[in-house]
Amino acid sequence: MNRKSTPIDDSPMESFHSILKKETLYNKNITSLEQYIAIVKNWIIFYNTIRLKSNNKKYEITN
Repeated sequence: MNRKSTPIDDSPMESFHSILKKETLYNKNITSLEQYIAIVKNWIIFYNTIRLKSNNKKYEITN
């Protein structure tokens, strides 16, 4: 982290939260907070382990 509240520091988290909302909240019929929490937990596991990542200009599935 650089100085307090610098836009450069905020952009990675803003991007992550944007992706999180797009893939878990929008266009879903969520009826309870517990249901949404379960969806987010499953998505985080997917995001960290299964999704396609672009490292070194090569796509890989991580497990």
